[in-house]
Amino acid sequence: FPGIQQRFIVEPNEFEKEKTYIEYNIKYTRIAYDIERVRVPSFSNKQNLNYQDIVRNRNTLENVRLWDWRPLKQTYKQMQELGIQYGPCFQGIKELWFGSREVLAHVAVSPAVASQLGSYQLHPAWLDACLQSIISGITRSAADLLVAAGVEHLELFRPPTESAWAHLTIEPDATGATAQLLIMTPSGQPILRARGVRIQRVAPRTLHPLAVQE
Repeated sequence: FPGIQQRFIVEPNEFEKEKTYIEYNIKYTRIAYDIERVRVPSFSNKQNLNYQDIVRNRNTLENVRLWDWRPLKQTYKQMQELGIQYGPCFQGIKELWFGSREVLAHVAVSPAVASQLGSYQLHPAWLDACLQSIISGITRSAADLLVAAGVEHLELFRPPTESAWAHLTIEPDATGATAQLLIMTPSGQPILRARGVRIQRVAPRTLHPLAVQE
């Protein structure tokens, strides 16, 4: 019953259901920090943004960070539609935030992978989950199937942790993109830095499933 209620009552109107509790949270947080008397001005939205405004304010817009949050299910569904299949042990992205040429990903590997982290300098599933965040950050349509093709420079500072944060800056180009990747522990200590990560665009029709011999 809780699952049915979540699926058919909560999820279709999640923000409205949570609105009261969010308001309580904001109210008492302000009281706790003694900022409940802050004046909040209103600004009218004229809805008259045009191309010239975007050109004039390009630097400002490109510095607006992490504005588009995307949930996990959406990301893996999109990858699956593009022909990229990930089993449970390889679905390491838990949350994603997108900005202009920027991605922040919360990565947490499965218990099966976590139990093996000490046996590798870089566990393939752990590293792949971090690279998934790059590909999802620049994949936009069924024609955009992208794969990691190489890296110019890689530094490993400490062993990977079960939970980590991956921050990326991305420079798209005609054939894919080049990304700079920093992976950190939950407390912000660097785990890995990769410069010049090359993401290559390929046509889905050129990929063929591997033949598995019994």
